[in-house]
Amino acid sequence: MAGNQTKQNSQPTAEKRTSKLKIALIIVGLLLAILAAKVVLILTGKPTIKTNYVAELNRISKPANYDPDHNAVFDYKKAIAVVVEMPEELPSPSRAWLSNMNEIERGILKSWVGSCGKALEDVRRGSSKGYCWIENVYEDNNLTGRPLGLHGGRIRQLAWLIQWHAQLEAMDGRINSALDDIITAYRLGSHLMGPKPTAYQLMGIAIKALSIQTAFVILDKDQLDGETLKDFQRRIQDNIDQNKKEFDFQCEKLMMYDFIQRLFTDNGKGNGHLIPGQIFVFQIPESQKTEAMLAVEGKWRPREYAKAIWLAITGPDRRQTVQMADKLFAYCDNIKHQTSWKLHSKGINPAKQIKDMIRSYRALRASRRYYRRIQAYQACVTSESALIATIAILRYKTETVRLPETLDQLVATGYLKELPMDPYSDGPLVYKRLDDGFTLYSFGADFDDDGGMPTRWGQGPQGGDQVFWPVERPKS
Repeated sequence: MAGNQTKQNSQPTAEKRTSKLKIALIIVGLLLAILAAKVVLILTGKPTIKTNYVAELNRISKPANYDPDHNAVFDYKKAIAVVVEMPEELPSPSRAWLSNMNEIERGILKSWVGSCGKALEDVRRGSSKGYCWIENVYEDNNLTGRPLGLHGGRIRQLAWLIQWHAQLEAMDGRINSALDDIITAYRLGSHLMGPKPTAYQLMGIAIKALSIQTAFVILDKDQLDGETLKDFQRRIQDNIDQNKKEFDFQCEKLMMYDFIQRLFTDNGKGNGHLIPGQIFVFQIPESQKTEAMLAVEGKWRPREYAKAIWLAITGPDRRQTVQMADKLFAYCDNIKHQTSWKLHSKGINPAKQIKDMIRSYRALRASRRYYRRIQAYQACVTSESALIATIAILRYKTETVRLPETLDQLVATGYLKELPMDPYSDGPLVYKRLDDGFTLYSFGADFDDDGGMPTRWGQGPQGGDQVFWPVERPKS
């Protein structure tokens, strides 16, 4: 009897276990079904394009009281249409000086510059105008797509043309004409700054930096009299004062908003989920991919797609992404007004902070490069100040037959309006008198004085400084 009782007691227990297992399996099945339905919903999601951000960019970038006669873009387009491609045998003026070329190369250069006379005239005429408003046109009104405005490669050709023409004019003794070319190139670069797409602004910074480099080359090669130096300093300073345009993130912000509206669904209330397939819509077109790119893509594409699915399920939604974008651009607008030294002294690493901010935000990945753009702008501004200071030093030496003892002396005597500040230190650029001249440099990105050891903004393996004078000569 006891044995029968034990069997009867064990049967309900087994039934209970079976029942619990069935319930657990049913719950797991339901969860898997819900997950599968959610995945299907995510994979089949479609974006809703509500805002034309291209039109919005054109609205905020168009000058007040716009007048086509004052718009340089039409002259630049004419120049782009007629400029002849620089021969492949010639280097860019950022990598070589005229004095380093052999006779054959100089002959090719003169022939090319001579064939581009009409383009030079158009650029000069455009640079004299008040602004350059480029109406933004994009395929399918997609601000994240391919722009159909000024061709960046052709603008670069124009910049090289002006710089080489300046060096040729200086070599032939036509210094004033050479200095005119530098002003022309500087104004071309300035015209590309402001509320414009990043590609234009970076091109503008590069052109301005190249014009400053050419000015240093001419100052190094030619002995300019005091009046010429004074007039050139005034003209450079006037153009700097009239064209103070910081790196502008307005276009980048609108581009980010456009990217988000094309990457997420929209429930009509500002929310929605990531659409995994959309991450490949903004890649390089298939027709432009090389075999190597296709081979690499074959490996990373499935993994990238799987990550996107996971992010769509677990990651930030549309509203959170927009909020983070706003936070990101507020952060960029804050740090772009602070020097690298000031941020460094506070223990702030902007590049790392931006990377940490966007770690879970697939749509904001392009912002990893934002601080580099701020640094490029600040480097250009520092180079402008260094050029003004160098001209003032040479003026002082020409007019007093001796070098100034300090930069403060140049300010006190009216040769400089203000001290040229170093963004990588808590003071001005370093000026030292040497036995055979002087040196002027910035601490560079390692934030210390390496005695004027030239590197590219202190980014050498041993640190180093950004030396403006004496001018570092390119290798033959």
